[in-house]
Amino acid sequence: MGRHRYYRLLTYPTLFGEFLLIREFGSMKNKKPTGVIKEYFSSVLELENTLNKIYREKIKKGYLT
Repeated sequence: MGRHRYYRLLTYPTLFGEFLLIREFGSMKNKKPTGVIKEYFSSVLELENTLNKIYREKIKKGYLT
């Protein structure tokens, strides 16, 4: 406990019919994110499956919704 951290997931459709998932994470003490990961998905189903997996992992690690 005592660590104030965040994990933010952003999704966007692309001009080419794909979907972009941007994952930002870091400490609340810093203004800029510690890390940014960008992933592209060809279908919304693939994106939803990944989002659900990430959500379950982060809840297990103690993140709050």
